[in-house]
Amino acid sequence: MLKVQIESGKFHQIRAQLSSIGLPVAGDLKYGASFPMKDKSIALCASSITFKLATKNETKNISIPVPEAWKKLLNF
Repeated sequence: MLKVQIESGKFHQIRAQLSSIGLPVAGDLKYGASFPMKDKSIALCASSITFKLATKNETKNISIPVPEAWKKLLNF
């Protein structure tokens, strides 16, 4: 399990860079994972996002927990 903070929005940045160092995202067959996830997804999601509201001088943070199915797959 990795926590990754990106600084740009380049397409496939996380997937390509992790694959290039031999650590493909679980289930990501396109970038070198050795097996698919049962639902054909990849174990990659944004667990939080922070942004400034357009109508107020306020910052908003939204977070979600790690999906339960991933915890079982990753022995988390």
